[in-house]
Amino acid sequence: MKLDLYTLYVGHVTTFVLMTTILLLIGLRYRQEQALRIWGVAGVLACAGIALIALRPYLPLWLGVGLANCLLFFSLMLTWVGGVALDHARLPWRPGLLLAGAVSGVFLLLPFGPEAFAWRILLFSAAYLLFHALLWRSLRRSPHQARLGYRLGRLIVLLLMLTYSVRLLYSSAVSSGWLANSALFAYLDYQAMWLEYAKLLCFIFICFERLEIRLYQQAMLDSLTGLANRRAFHEQAEQRLAANPDAPVALLVMDLDWFKRVNDSHGHLAGDEVLVHFATLLDRHFGHFDAVYGRNGGEEFSVLLSGSAVPHAPALAETLRHTLAAEPIATSDGNTLQQTVSTGLVVAPRGHTPLRELFRQADLQLYAAKEQGRNRVCVGAL
Repeated sequence: MKLDLYTLYVGHVTTFVLMTTILLLIGLRYRQEQALRIWGVAGVLACAGIALIALRPYLPLWLGVGLANCLLFFSLMLTWVGGVALDHARLPWRPGLLLAGAVSGVFLLLPFGPEAFAWRILLFSAAYLLFHALLWRSLRRSPHQARLGYRLGRLIVLLLMLTYSVRLLYSSAVSSGWLANSALFAYLDYQAMWLEYAKLLCFIFICFERLEIRLYQQAMLDSLTGLANRRAFHEQAEQRLAANPDAPVALLVMDLDWFKRVNDSHGHLAGDEVLVHFATLLDRHFGHFDAVYGRNGGEEFSVLLSGSAVPHAPALAETLRHTLAAEPIATSDGNTLQQTVSTGLVVAPRGHTPLRELFRQADLQLYAAKEQGRNRVCVGAL
């Protein structure tokens, strides 16, 4: 028993509607994923356009051909915009609407009868290639482009572009009279249909990959300063020590002086601003070194240096201390604060020294710095 084309078309539309509904529901559930909602709306427009095309024998041509394809053009535009939204970048609404509107205008100028069928196919295929080339570019330029979901997405988009390129060439040959109509066009349509399903599933996979990244960042990053939290610092430091067991290392443990007084006198918001300011200084002084640094909790921070940076550790700690003491910190309430830091520094000739022992020795030096009046660096060696 063979299914007629109309039954297959209805099955295609039904499946696409269900997948689009799932896409929208996931986007509404995870509000931070704007891309899913944009892709969901794109799917709704595509479903409406496909449904109108399926009902074309019972509708006026301006509705079953003209409006149907205009909906598909704007669906393609939203697919590209959703790809840009993955990285929370500025969305290209204006160029996207202009492109979709221009293509729709050209399409509406074509006759709706069978005499212009090949030209309509040619225009739609060209628009499809344009918007998917833009989508591929946005996936390629993403900072997460090396992850599996992005690689699969680019592959599926390339396969779709290849399918529509063949479709475009075939339509050109038919419109020029070089080829007669054949079953190839239907095969290309069904190949594109299954690739569209794969694209929707890949979009969902990409967004769940991004959710995984976000959860990992929340678990491993300090939400206030953006530095590694205690857990992340210890994991990264242990990995660094294990990777270079024969290299010298230096551990700095820093504590902001009299920090409780800042919270008591100026409020916790001012205290947060002091912490963020110090985190910025840490990144400025140690970001270009082979260093692991983070916030241990409260007003305590740690830095692990290895390799060629170790001999410079005391000088770096002193520079950081001087910079913090010399720069007034402007708070959001209009006040300025002066803040100092005490630092305990320990240097070990070998990286195989346990991290626990490095912390114990650095803490002893930190206590010595506090006992000697704070705002100083005390250095010890193993």
